Amino acid sequence: MPELSSIQKKYITKIADLKPLLPAVCRFYFDSKINELKPSTLVEYGKDFLLFFTYLCDKENDFIGKHSSELTVNDILSIRQSHIIHFLCSLNSRIKHENDIVYGIDKASYRRICAISSIFAFISDSSGKYYDPTRKFIKQRIKLDRDKDENVLSMEEQKAFFLSVCYGDGLTENAIKKHEKYSLRDTLIFMILLDTGIQVSELVSLNLSDINFQNNTLTLIRNEIEVNIPYSIITSKYMNKYLEIRYYQKEGENAFFLSNQKCRISVRQIERLVKKYAVASIEEKSSLLAPGTFRKTFQKDMINVGADEISIAYMMGIDKGVVENINVDYIHKFVNLIGEKRKIAGVVAYVKLLESTR
Repeated sequence: MPELSSIQKKYITKIADLKPLLPAVCRFYFDSKINELKPSTLVEYGKDFLLFFTYLCDKENDFIGKHSSELTVNDILSIRQSHIIHFLCSLNSRIKHENDIVYGIDKASYRRICAISSIFAFISDSSGKYYDPTRKFIKQRIKLDRDKDENVLSMEEQKAFFLSVCYGDGLTENAIKKHEKYSLRDTLIFMILLDTGIQVSELVSLNLSDINFQNNTLTLIRNEIEVNIPYSIITSKYMNKYLEIRYYQKEGENAFFLSNQKCRISVRQIERLVKKYAVASIEEKSSLLAPGTFRKTFQKDMINVGADEISIAYMMGIDKGVVENINVDYIHKFVNLIGEKRKIAGVVAYVKLLESTR
């Protein structure tokens, strides 16, 4: 099998050029994903596969003497966590490990591990036996600064914020006049952001058909792949209540959340809502609050209830590689647990279901 130089590998632009260099199972993988992933994504995955399998054949005693294209499924299933650790450390000198714990995984290395994980998921789907030595080392790409409390909302701040959202506490006289009509919608918007960690752009793009009221999940399309994002049981009650008035507001409009003008609500309008309620409830911190604050708060709350990093990455869409072999019911437990913690803390939206006028 002819070898390619590092420069040649860098400028590969077609998956057909990569296939002959990779194990047969990778070729089957690409054939199965041809209609799911963009060609450019397949090429990037192929380069990551080639980098990994070439490393194994060059550096690891268990595989030295073989070419990457000669590796069988059994060879791949013999890959251990120690091989993954050695590979990660070869990517970046700042990546360190101690007692099978890896520190300092950078963004590029994380992306490669997610790509490699997809091969193990593919083999597991085919064989019916789950095995993935990379799972332990999947790290979230967005780093949470635990020392900067201004980046997230504490439970006390959530309580104050929702008192304003739910009942208009602290709003100006003019704002209160319109508040009752839209309080249920606004409450549900912020509950979903705190429950799921999704981006505001994903929230405003939700259609009625994207809400699975039976399973309490939202259906999103990320990187051309459909994912189901769970929300809490408490939030589901608001979903049902909002749906009752949603059809009354404007029949025939597909958007789930409507603006005051009865068309799809925009990201900019959500940003204005955040600012309005922040000024009314936690003024000293209002300049720091943005839609992303709820996303970071979700991340910290998930960590605090013991959620693993892959579940957090899946919910937040941090990496396109974290979508396969995800147990949504397992993640749902953490989401419901956070909802219960907010209820215990007295966050009003989680304690009492709001009534709303039409």
